[in-house]
Amino acid sequence: MQKRIYSPEEIHVKITGPVKNPGIYTMESGATGKDLIERAGGLLPHVYVSLEENSLEQLLVDGQAIDLGKR
Repeated sequence: MQKRIYSPEEIHVKITGPVKNPGIYTMESGATGKDLIERAGGLLPHVYVSLEENSLEQLLVDGQAIDLGKR
């Protein structure tokens, strides 16, 4: 009997705007916009982003781009 090793699906997503390290990131399937902001180093100081307005709680999909506005 062969054992299966669980390997979560990876997705590639882009984030631009007022984050410390904008760019393209590889994330696990099931990640949210909040997870992506955290991976990108967080928001720049003195920046407020409304979670409701930007739907950052929704799951990301492969190839998605999130633009949080001007840096």
